[in-house]
Amino acid sequence: MDQEITWFLGLNLHVLSESLQSSLETQANFFASELILPAQLVAPYSDAGEVSFDLIKEIAKKFRASLTATAIKFVRLCPEPCAIVYSTNGNKSNEWWPFIRSGQQLDERTLAHDFFAGHDIDSEAQEVDADAWVEDMKLHEVVEHSVGSSQYGFVLSLLWIKPE
Repeated sequence: MDQEITWFLGLNLHVLSESLQSSLETQANFFASELILPAQLVAPYSDAGEVSFDLIKEIAKKFRASLTATAIKFVRLCPEPCAIVYSTNGNKSNEWWPFIRSGQQLDERTLAHDFFAGHDIDSEAQEVDADAWVEDMKLHEVVEHSVGSSQYGFVLSLLWIKPE
């Protein structure tokens, strides 16, 4: 199996942490995802057969954890190929998927872009062209479910491959 596909299907924290921008917020979210959300307790909730922020919100509420920390844990435990992207100021900032480069402007076809353009984000997941998010992948579409925080000025985008 190609190394890119291996990373896509099974996120490796040690490999990914080298590619992330080092920030206290990123470190705090990874730490919280390990401390407050123990894998053995969260795994059964992450294997529910669906990928959505609705499920992540339920897990966050149950464990009294932040949405970001819960999303990180979810994508690491979910058997479905998925990723989380944290965007600020209309740019992709910290990502937990090795195919998305930090610092690039959000593509106007993404739900996350809509937030920074002053539009409401659709509360439902939507299919988007894969190249709006990922590079060098032989995908046609991914599904995006984004939530924005006007108070803090960021968007979390949950991405996954559309089931066949």
